[in-house]
Amino acid sequence: MQFGLLVFLSLLIPLTWLLILGWQPGYLIPQGDYLKMTLIFQQELTRASGDWTQLLYWPGLGGGVRVHDVTGSLPIAALLAYFKTGFVTAANLQVFFIQLLFAYLCTNIATRLPAVIFKNQVVPSAHFVFLAGIMFAFLPIISWRITNGHESIIVGLFTLLTFMLLLLNEMVGKRSLVDLFVCGVALVHTFAYSSSFQLVYYNVLFGGPIILSLLFGPSGHSFYARTRWLIIPVLVFTTALMISMPKLYGILVNGLGEESSRVYGSNVVYSYTISTWQDWFSSIPWSKQFIPLERPAFLHHEINLPLGPIVLFLLLAKPTSTFFRMLAGLCLSMIVALAFSMDTAPLSTAMIKYLPLLDAFRVPSRAMLPFIVIASILSVAILFDLASRSASHTSTGFIGFVASAAFLVALLNNSLTNDLILITTAVILLVFRQKLSQAAYFIAFSLFVGGAISAFGERLHKPVEDPTIIAAVSPTRKIDPIQQEVSDLSFPLNRIHSTLANRNVGINSHFFWGLSSLSSYWIPTSRYSQLVMALEDVPYRATRSQFQNQPSAQGFDALNRLFNVAWELEAEQGVYQLKKLRATFGPAWISTVINKHSDWKSLASEIKTNSNPQELILLSTDAKTSGLGTQEPNCKIVEHPVIAITSFPYVINMDVAGDCYLTLPMNYTSILVAKNQDGVRLRTFPAYGTLLGIAVNSDTRQVSVAPATTTFPGLWFIQQTGFALLLVLAFLHITRPVVKAVGLSEPTIVDI
Repeated sequence: MQFGLLVFLSLLIPLTWLLILGWQPGYLIPQGDYLKMTLIFQQELTRASGDWTQLLYWPGLGGGVRVHDVTGSLPIAALLAYFKTGFVTAANLQVFFIQLLFAYLCTNIATRLPAVIFKNQVVPSAHFVFLAGIMFAFLPIISWRITNGHESIIVGLFTLLTFMLLLLNEMVGKRSLVDLFVCGVALVHTFAYSSSFQLVYYNVLFGGPIILSLLFGPSGHSFYARTRWLIIPVLVFTTALMISMPKLYGILVNGLGEESSRVYGSNVVYSYTISTWQDWFSSIPWSKQFIPLERPAFLHHEINLPLGPIVLFLLLAKPTSTFFRMLAGLCLSMIVALAFSMDTAPLSTAMIKYLPLLDAFRVPSRAMLPFIVIASILSVAILFDLASRSASHTSTGFIGFVASAAFLVALLNNSLTNDLILITTAVILLVFRQKLSQAAYFIAFSLFVGGAISAFGERLHKPVEDPTIIAAVSPTRKIDPIQQEVSDLSFPLNRIHSTLANRNVGINSHFFWGLSSLSSYWIPTSRYSQLVMALEDVPYRATRSQFQNQPSAQGFDALNRLFNVAWELEAEQGVYQLKKLRATFGPAWISTVINKHSDWKSLASEIKTNSNPQELILLSTDAKTSGLGTQEPNCKIVEHPVIAITSFPYVINMDVAGDCYLTLPMNYTSILVAKNQDGVRLRTFPAYGTLLGIAVNSDTRQVSVAPATTTFPGLWFIQQTGFALLLVLAFLHITRPVVKAVGLSEPTIVDI
């Protein structure tokens, strides 16, 4: 039945969007951060035909940003880019795909749990399973995630869900090749996508008690037997890690390195929002009507995580020791997550102090997601158990009609009314559970599924017409003549300043149009952030991701001079015009002497007033500048540098005598590699605090600069070994399992 569930969900998910939620083909479902950030990534990935190694560094965005090591990439996105899929279609297909994986994993966990918790080997009938699949695909908790382009939150949950499903398969003594495939695909997407790592980490900390309660829930098994249940899950995770390693290694090096502004060494956990009791009380119902009025709308998706009345099914559970152990694990997860999300001392402070990297992620309310998702799954599993033990009904046509009517009633109601109806339904089930037939449970479950979709739709922004038509086609047609007039604007190191922006793409519009500017919404390098905020004379904020250099800023002229922002783009009555700004240092220059400063404030003050390109300004406390300027200056410029207007590698010709310093107006990062005309690697360093500096001498006549993938010897061999291990796992899954089911005399549960 697993394959049938995949097919069913593949068809029903887009149909639900089309027939119920108001989506039309050609309209965009994910918005928010998808429009502001992911859209330009998908654009460039499509231009590279899905080759992520071509998305290492963008010099045209925000003065130069590291790309793939910061974001990673979903394999489904690369596949769609390879086939040159349109941006809107690609975005929607990714939404459907993530919903499919999430729903499949949740549903199959729910079908496995009754055998482990209640020793119930009776398989839920197909109509229950398919109904659960569509409910999980549209669980209200993931609604705002999709609308706001936060699909990474859902992807991050895959680690907890895949491990739980694989563990349950071992515990009930039945392996599934389809489960292996889906779990492998889900994990490869998780490990290749850096934005999912917060939930990966939270799954370990806050999902760990749930997994342990499941592992040690059934009694009568030795520690050795329980350890054997973990072999396949651990092997699957190891395989996925090995397959993902070429992407994952760069992500980890960047995230744990000195260049990242948002992770290593900075406490940002409560820098955005802290949950309150009112937030969590408003998250109990599926209705969003209880969200505190003082909470601004832009925070709703972060502070409202609806659990819904489905959790009342926990009251219907058969009292077994295994169930109470798992309930204890859920409660522990909930209590710890609540304390952490609300910054409840001393528990929250102790966690932040002693658990590494916990302080590196914002929005601690997400710590409740493992509890909410698993509680929802367990609730459905209880319903499956009760329904399978109840008497079946033969009048399937009539039952189907009543169930459909119940579904439609809940679907058409607002979620506040539905909450009242569903709570009443749960109470009725609780009182009369000994007397109800399977049909009654099916009708009741149909109500809950309709209510879930109704609450899901209540949180969505309406799908929008293809935003790329406005963002790309029309403005580009108007800007093209300007690019012809000043052809150098096609070169990323020649930048513009402009306040013009498309409503959908935001301050990344210039990059989307093919122009280079300092305006950006991205995760910048820490050095660039430090310099910009020092020039603005404001305290450094590690989480700042939006930058738009404006004339009112204290560092406007200094940044323009350093980053070669030589033109201003204006529009008057639909006519685009260019205006020349003050002189800059150009797209490449050579310095002969070094001027060092010990802190960012002093460095920024010097940069504002010093307009001599031959005087290189350095931050002496930056380890990357160590040893520079220790000798007497002996540099003489014979010929000033000339840079070829090409794509990477950038080639710069020059002629100097002595030891000199070449600077390019793009942010320094360790993945930018500089070589001379003989292929010998040259030393690079952060010039002016953040720019790419290169040490050159009399032997250097030509310098080439290009980004390189973050790798180590044998990295690709590890990936190939992972694929080989996958074949071994597939073989194990088509042979009889060696692990007997927990407490079951015959592990012959039908492979659903």
